[in-house]
Amino acid sequence: MKGLELNFKRKLLLTLLLALVLCSSALAETPIYSGGDGSLENPFLISSFQDLEELAHYSDHFDKHFLQIDDIDASETQMTDYNDGKGWLPIGIFRGSYDGDGHTIDGLFIDRKEEYNTSFFLSLSGATIRNLGLTNTNIKGYYFVGSLAGASSNSKINNCYSTGIIEGEQWAGGLIGDLKSNSIVKNCNSSGTVLGDNRIGGLIGEVWNSHVINSHSNCEVMGVNMLGGLVGLATEESSIKDSYSKGFVKGEGRGVGGLLGRAQDQEQDKRLLIKNSHNTGNVTGSQNSSRIGGLVGGVDSLFKRTFVF
Repeated sequence: MKGLELNFKRKLLLTLLLALVLCSSALAETPIYSGGDGSLENPFLISSFQDLEELAHYSDHFDKHFLQIDDIDASETQMTDYNDGKGWLPIGIFRGSYDGDGHTIDGLFIDRKEEYNTSFFLSLSGATIRNLGLTNTNIKGYYFVGSLAGASSNSKINNCYSTGIIEGEQWAGGLIGDLKSNSIVKNCNSSGTVLGDNRIGGLIGEVWNSHVINSHSNCEVMGVNMLGGLVGLATEESSIKDSYSKGFVKGEGRGVGGLLGRAQDQEQDKRLLIKNSHNTGNVTGSQNSSRIGGLVGGVDSLFKRTFVF
C-alpha cells in the first residue's frame, strides 16, 4: 500500500514539474516587448531592435496595437551572419496599428531577391501605420518591394517617410510596392533611389482603387515600363491629390512620367483623378521608349475618364 502511495506521489511530482517546464517555455516564447498589453488603450511598447524581432516572430500579435517610444538602430540586419545574409525577416500580414510617434528605424537591410513582399512589413491588411520614419534602408526583393510595406490592402498610412535604396523586379516603391483595395497614403514622402523593371514609383509602385494625398517623392527612379516619380501605375477609381515629385526618372520602355508612369483601365466606367499635383524633376527615355510625359507618361485609350486639373 505504501509502495503504491509513493509511486503515486512520484508521478504527481513529475507531472507538476513537466507542467512547470511547459509553462516556463510558453512564457519564454511570448514577447513582452518594453511594456503594454497590446490593446488600443495600452499598446505594446517598442523601444529596441530586440522588440522588433519579437514582433516579427510572433504572428499572434499581428492584429495588436504598438507604439514605438525611441529611435531604433537596425544596422544589425546588415551583418553577414544575420539570417544567413538575407537581413531582416519581414513582419507578416499585419492587421493592427503601429504608431512610430515620430521616431525612426534606421539602417534596415534586406537581400531577398527571389522573394515576394520584401519590406519592413510583408503586407498590411486593414492596418493603420502612422508617424514612422524608415531611414537609410537598403532593400532588394522580387515582387512587391518597399521600405514600409510590400503591399497594402484596405489600410491607412499617415505621416510616414523613407530614405534609401529600393530594388525589385515589379511593384517596387520607395515606401510601398502595391497600394490597393481602398488604402490611403497621406502626408508621406520618400527620397533616395528606386530601381526595377515594371510598376516602379518613387513613393509607390502601383495604386489600385486607392488614394495618395498630400505626399511627395524626391527619388531617382530607373527601370523599363510604367515608371513614375511618385507612382508607377495607377488604375481603377484611384486618385492622386495635392502631391508632387521632383526626382529624376529614366525609363527604357513604355509609360515613363514625372508624376505618374501610366494610367491603365480595367473597366471603361472607372476613372482616375489627379488633382492639384505636379512634377519638377527631369524625365528621360531611351531610343526604345514611348509614352513619355513630364506629368503622366501614358493613358490607355479605353480609359475614358482620366481627370487632371
